[in-house]
Amino acid sequence: MDADQPDIAGFLAAWDPVVAGLAAAAQGNTQAARAVGRYLSSYRRSDDWAGLAGALSQILQNADRPAPAGDFDVIDAVVLRRAADAAAGRSPVPPELWPAMPLGPVLGVITDAARGHNPVGAQQAIDDLASEPTFAPLAPALSEILAGNHDPGLASALDNPTFRAVIACILDHAGTDREA
Repeated sequence: MDADQPDIAGFLAAWDPVVAGLAAAAQGNTQAARAVGRYLSSYRRSDDWAGLAGALSQILQNADRPAPAGDFDVIDAVVLRRAADAAAGRSPVPPELWPAMPLGPVLGVITDAARGHNPVGAQQAIDDLASEPTFAPLAPALSEILAGNHDPGLASALDNPTFRAVIACILDHAGTDREA
């Protein structure tokens, strides 16, 4: 990765559940479309993400059109390109990932930690998930990733297909240098 470019892997991991939802919506999954719409509307007043959320909403409404043009930073532009490609069926984002939209920020934090950034914040996020019965089964695999285990086989120990997709997403982004 170029020293002048931001490390966008964590941002891609954080937004990949939305990207998966856009792809599922484009294939006719109305439950995914509603979930993506609600999730994006929660960013309407965000100083950092309102523009991206608005552009992703445009993709949700018009999946067959190219990504919206605008004055986007590097991170937004890469996420938008990935989203437009996924909605058009040109990106292999696992469809099972879209229900993990509420976990997107956690995916980003853990991906960043797996790449050597802020492991303390990631451990806190994992501890928070472990205390929630719904997400507790995911915590041991995430802890393994944080400890340096990047074996894709970590996902196979999980019964939930969304949780397996979460692990695959983090490992995919943690293990590659992505450039804008």
